[in-house]
Amino acid sequence: EAGRQKVAAAIFKHQGYDVAEIPDDKPRQLISSNGCLKVWLVDRGCVTLLCTEEQEQLYNGDCYIIQYSYAEDGKDYHLFLAWFGQDSVQEDRVATVSLMSSMADSVKGRAVVGQVLEGREPELFFLVFKSLIIFKGGRSTAYKNSILQKSNRTEQYQKDGAALFRVQGLRPDCIQAIQVHLAASSLNSSHCYILQDGASFFTWLGSLSSPSDHVLLDRMMDKLCPLKQSLLVREGSEPDRFWTTLGGRSEYSKEKCVKGWPTDPHLYTCTFQQCVCNNVIYFSFQ
Repeated sequence: EAGRQKVAAAIFKHQGYDVAEIPDDKPRQLISSNGCLKVWLVDRGCVTLLCTEEQEQLYNGDCYIIQYSYAEDGKDYHLFLAWFGQDSVQEDRVATVSLMSSMADSVKGRAVVGQVLEGREPELFFLVFKSLIIFKGGRSTAYKNSILQKSNRTEQYQKDGAALFRVQGLRPDCIQAIQVHLAASSLNSSHCYILQDGASFFTWLGSLSSPSDHVLLDRMMDKLCPLKQSLLVREGSEPDRFWTTLGGRSEYSKEKCVKGWPTDPHLYTCTFQQCVCNNVIYFSFQ
């Protein structure tokens, strides 16, 4: 850490700044916030356009095509992303890539195409959604058939059932709720959570969470279950019903973890495909 500070100080001096007066770190504008978002569910090799409300609700057993279009400097830009849920099946993944490529080839203007795996989303992915909820389970036929063949029990989200969501976000207007395994071991002192038990809700504040995390939690509560009142629970003061809903007490991480999207440089390997249209760029995060 000391070495990093020395390097940072040297960079600022080289740029002509007094180290005692380091300029504020302004948020980066990665993409226009005035674009148009469309989301398609991939099922049986076909796509279904989701309505505005549903496009902010993805399932980790499904695959989706996300198109974000915007204009800048008099030019039209299109960002296409294939999102693969962690429990999605290969059949849907292959169909998603093929269908997305066809969509990108058909639009006018510059198109960028990428593949994103659940849990490894770049910051840009969440910025185009602004608000996003990822549920467990899936709606595609291929996913449902795979579950039947394997005789697996899945935590398919039910509106009147029990579920646990980890809340995270870049800022108040860019928040996510990720459904995690319904168990006390899924908790983490550095995060905030929403626990659903039928029509009742608990909002849990980890002891290492920050006031900004609490703001995100309140905003997501309004998104996930509007007009519902929740019982605020601080870590260490949980009622018995809270633990009962989670299947009983168990150990969970209580160490401070760094959340968010680090500003340090990251190196990715990129897989490029032969382009049919010269205006299309294909890439894959690895």
